[in-house]
Amino acid sequence: MGPLGVCSGGIAKPPRRSDSEDLFRRLPDEIVLDILSRLGTVNETARCGSLGKRWRGICRLIDGGVLDFDKSLDLLRSTIPKTPTLEISKEAQLRFANAVNQALSWHRSETLDALRIAFDLYGLGEEAWKWIEFGLKKRVKELRLLSCFSYSGDHRIPLPLLTPEFLGTQDLSRLEVLELEGLSIITQETVDYIFSHCHSLKRWVLRNSCFRELMSAPNLHTVKFTGNATICFGDQLPQLLEASFCGALKASDYSLPWPPSQFCRYAPRLERLTLELRMSNFFNASRGRLDWLTFENLRVLDLVMYSSSSSFLACTMPLRAAPMLRELSIWFSIPDYLKKAWEPSDLSAGSTWWEHHSLEVLKLYGVHQTSKLDEPRFRRPGRESHDARVLCLEASMSD
Repeated sequence: MGPLGVCSGGIAKPPRRSDSEDLFRRLPDEIVLDILSRLGTVNETARCGSLGKRWRGICRLIDGGVLDFDKSLDLLRSTIPKTPTLEISKEAQLRFANAVNQALSWHRSETLDALRIAFDLYGLGEEAWKWIEFGLKKRVKELRLLSCFSYSGDHRIPLPLLTPEFLGTQDLSRLEVLELEGLSIITQETVDYIFSHCHSLKRWVLRNSCFRELMSAPNLHTVKFTGNATICFGDQLPQLLEASFCGALKASDYSLPWPPSQFCRYAPRLERLTLELRMSNFFNASRGRLDWLTFENLRVLDLVMYSSSSSFLACTMPLRAAPMLRELSIWFSIPDYLKKAWEPSDLSAGSTWWEHHSLEVLKLYGVHQTSKLDEPRFRRPGRESHDARVLCLEASMSD
């Protein structure tokens, strides 16, 4: 037999170690934890799973998410095995919960950088509450709970998390990012408590949730709201750099975060703004003008405009009120009664953005509104008329 173990019978395989021979099983917990602490991530730990049964369960956490012992805990919906009917079996839930709990028991750091849970809880509501509590006790910096709810009448996250009584037992001093999605109930008391105790909070995102009011948050850098929410800030946001308000907002003082005439006063440092406006109501309130967009530091402006009239075609946009604006993106609808092929020049008629010397990028997204949305007709510059759903025109204003 040669050096590679080749013989007349083929390749001689090395003797297989019996399953009962588990060298790591003999090690004390202190040594195992010391070995784990020297590994960079669970991805590296999972590669060692074949060395001992004690580590094999960690592999269940790798599919669909990454779990880093020292930095972040990322639990995604694809992490849990599904049955053929796409339902999560109780056995799979139990195995997943046990694997997560085991991994958390090995975490020895005093802090956690990020915790993200992004799946329907189903029967894991109580377990998920423990995981969230674990992150808060580790003074997590970024907490993201996306579509993380138990279905019982309404979609709710575990309610104990949303009470000042529970939050009062946690240290929220390091929390910088709070992102919540799919909450049907969030009380004003909870929000007041969060903003009065999370002094480091810089990013607040609330999606698809019912919410009526928001108190002062002077340290916020980013705020995003999506859904049928009535938003009101109790004070200025002097550090706010990015804001996004989407979800059928109207131009009344009670639907926009601030009265239009006072937009710039409440966010003097704002650099990026995204607004979704119902133009039929907006034009009635603003007389067809966007002259309330007066921001000295605004760099990027995204507008999503819905209109049932053609008045937006002739609207003036005095962007000289935003002298630092570099990029402008507009999503708008093309009414059905405009039978001719639409061209970008139609929208630019009477507008002043072409004369804006600081503007570098202009993006126009035209969405054709017809009874047959699958057969709109657009004309791109220099091309023949053809079918398309959305027309995007990008123009560079720089030399």
